[in-house]
Amino acid sequence: MKKFGLVLGMFIVMFGLVACGESVEELRGMIEDSVIGNLRDENAPVGLGLVSIHQNWEAFDDSVDWDAFDFDDPAAMPNIPTATPEQMREIGQLPYVEIFEYYLTIYAESHAFDYSYSPGWGSFPVPEGETSWLSLRGTTTAELVFMEKNMIELISGRSFTESEIAHYSELNPAIIPSGLAEANGLTVGSTFTVDVIVRYSEPFDDTPMWEWWQSEESIYEERSFSFEVVGIFDMFVEDPFVATESEPWGAWGIENQIYLEVGMIHIPYVVAEKIFNYEMDAFNRMMLSLGDDMPAWFVPSEDTKPLIESLLILSEPADFNAFRQAAMEILPEFWTIEDISDLISN
Repeated sequence: MKKFGLVLGMFIVMFGLVACGESVEELRGMIEDSVIGNLRDENAPVGLGLVSIHQNWEAFDDSVDWDAFDFDDPAAMPNIPTATPEQMREIGQLPYVEIFEYYLTIYAESHAFDYSYSPGWGSFPVPEGETSWLSLRGTTTAELVFMEKNMIELISGRSFTESEIAHYSELNPAIIPSGLAEANGLTVGSTFTVDVIVRYSEPFDDTPMWEWWQSEESIYEERSFSFEVVGIFDMFVEDPFVATESEPWGAWGIENQIYLEVGMIHIPYVVAEKIFNYEMDAFNRMMLSLGDDMPAWFVPSEDTKPLIESLLILSEPADFNAFRQAAMEILPEFWTIEDISDLISN
């Protein structure tokens, strides 16, 4: 009886649309799309098609015999192969992908803020004479994936332009969380600097490490990068840090990582890459300047690759398994792909 009702309903819809001028072939296509769509929704292996591509530290850790590892031999140090921008772009061109970005997270300091900010913890004052620590996320797309999935919403200003995403300039755009803006009196159009400070790896005397890191003597070289606030956003993501007796800070997983990334300062990838390359170059020069005092674990490198990861939206969430299989063939060893749709709380 249910089948008869379904067929009768489809017939009535077909008759009505034909009367409005729709062809039988068009109707057939519409019905097939509808039926396939319903089946996909019912059998979808993931939620809303929000997918993360990142390193698989658990698999890497299981593959290394740490007891047999010689920590005095820096050349033998195990590491996870770095995915390249070319590999990430190839994945972004797979037919399953609707919106794609790869990104680079960097950490820097700033003399410009009176208050530091972190999602989950809020804002807190920077002690006098010290710098605030900043987390910046460099993206390759003008429309952030976080915005597309309503994980963040602009409450003031705008997103990036395609030109800003493609080019570095002396004054670069930044989209910042409202908590950081409110704590420091920032509005759209405000400017601030990010300071990349390269310090000597350890004190030259018996000064405690924390005091050393806040002293002028520890600085080998520093450079400032200027930003203009072009957008301010609110977050709509539930805090995944669930504390327990055994884990007072909560278990760490990809949900925690993404949650923190949502609340970072968002900047164009080309700017983050510029900062990363400067910091790596200065760090190498600092280490080489130590001469005989250079740590045994340090291996000079002129081609340090940044750790880039990816966030994307699938056109059809039900295609996750097919997408994952195709993308894993492109990625290096010890990388993984996860559906993180559960992070979307609204």
